[in-house]
Amino acid sequence: MRVVREDPRNPNVLYLGTELGAFWSWNGGQSWVELRGGLPTVAANDLVIHPRDNDLVLATHGRGIYILDQVNALQEMTPQIARSSAHFFTVEPAEQIRYRSEKAHTGNMIFEGENPPAGAIFDFWSGSEDRPVQFTILDADRMGIAEMSHVAGRGMNRVVWDMRHTWLGDGNGAGRGPLVLPGTYIARMTSGDVVAEQTFEVREDPRFDDAPAVRAAYTETMLELWALSTTTSVLAGEVRDVVGRLEGRGDALSVSENVELEIRDLARETGELSNRARGLYGAVEDWVGPLTSDQADQKAFLEEMLDTLESEWNAVSAGLPG
Repeated sequence: MRVVREDPRNPNVLYLGTELGAFWSWNGGQSWVELRGGLPTVAANDLVIHPRDNDLVLATHGRGIYILDQVNALQEMTPQIARSSAHFFTVEPAEQIRYRSEKAHTGNMIFEGENPPAGAIFDFWSGSEDRPVQFTILDADRMGIAEMSHVAGRGMNRVVWDMRHTWLGDGNGAGRGPLVLPGTYIARMTSGDVVAEQTFEVREDPRFDDAPAVRAAYTETMLELWALSTTTSVLAGEVRDVVGRLEGRGDALSVSENVELEIRDLARETGELSNRARGLYGAVEDWVGPLTSDQADQKAFLEEMLDTLESEWNAVSAGLPG
């Protein structure tokens, strides 16, 4: 035995470092469970629960520092939970850290440690294998803004929400949505007849100091650009599918030469529109603030072109044989 620590939040929870790894007890040391999760069989010389992040930080002999992010599940686990069909543990505040992949030299690639998950961590218990679990994220007004699905294994499970909007309902979202506004959110877990909720905070990247009004306006603009990108992508896909039918893929379609030329022109134009809308969304996503005058002009032009091409496509598609 190298070290024993009592959990700062739950005195019944103990952590043990030994010559052969790290162990955890939920009952004051009466029984122990080995902590794995990627930790090799290695001497654990010291450990601590980080007072700010609630992470288990483990010092090994020869294998560096091992960090288990957010040990809420270990702190809250009980025999009653272990006998339940499903349980949702509390959620720590999540920061919207903007990570960049900038590798200046080989040393970055070899000696760089893994960052924590870029999102809000949801830990939950499943009493059975292959258990479907659905997560719905609600804002402070209890409006749904994101969804995730997961198939759980028996025991403790973890999923990470990237703190971004997802397209609810028809599944036609184009790419990842924008980051949500910092604030209070509710995660609802549904698994069989178990429905559980946890309230948590989403916090801005601490390196940013934008005024709340600026951030709110930026997020609203990003949602508009995301909707524009999504709508253009769906439109381009519809036209592209019809072109495929003209070329004999799927349900073959036969039309006059003039109509076919019109459809192919629309396929080219809607495809270009979709690419430009996606490019504008990506460019604006790289910073927080109002659109530049050029970006605002691009947005207005793309919206106008979308209206025009939608009208043209509706007129053409209305005359196509079923």
